[in-house]
Amino acid sequence: MTFQRKLFLGFCIMIVPIALIGAEALWTNREERQALRALGESMAKSHAFEELETLLFRQGRRVFPFLTGMDPGAKADFLRLEEEIKKRLLEWETALKPEEVSLARDIEQLHAQILTVGKQVFALYESGKRFDAFLVADRELQKRLLPALSVKVREVHAAARKYSLEQAYARLEEIFRTEQRVLLLVLGLSLAWVWQPRCSSRGASRGRSAN
Repeated sequence: MTFQRKLFLGFCIMIVPIALIGAEALWTNREERQALRALGESMAKSHAFEELETLLFRQGRRVFPFLTGMDPGAKADFLRLEEEIKKRLLEWETALKPEEVSLARDIEQLHAQILTVGKQVFALYESGKRFDAFLVADRELQKRLLPALSVKVREVHAAARKYSLEQAYARLEEIFRTEQRVLLLVLGLSLAWVWQPRCSSRGASRGRSAN
């Protein structure tokens, strides 16, 4: 092998690890940006559900101030919240993953039941059946639907945390595996750079000895 070829080979062995490290750094930077973007989307989704959660509980609890006479405008507030709840529910559902859709259906069903029971309670109260209205509100809202909503809300928050953690761990594992492969390749090329001159010198020495 001529000196020029040896020099070119050495240059390649030296420059390739640098290029690989640079490419790996760019890839890692891109992956980190994507992870941050995913985290931002997850936080936005959680915020959307928190707003929906607040509205759902507020609507369900507006029935009792109306029944006690403490807030005559509670019925109007209960009905007015419906439009805002639909808007927030749509925003939240749009951001959901396919595996989270079942939780959205459960929330929708509970919301529909709260709306139906609320209207039933108002109708009973306004028709003069105030005791029946109190019984239905206590049995259906206070003891069944609102506790069920609390349980489902906790499930949604738990699922969101689990998905976010799994996604973060998957990203980190992918980055770690790629970095390992690049480092092993760089190490192999570096060893080749170290041993190549030695092997060439030994070959040359043996050639001189044979002569």
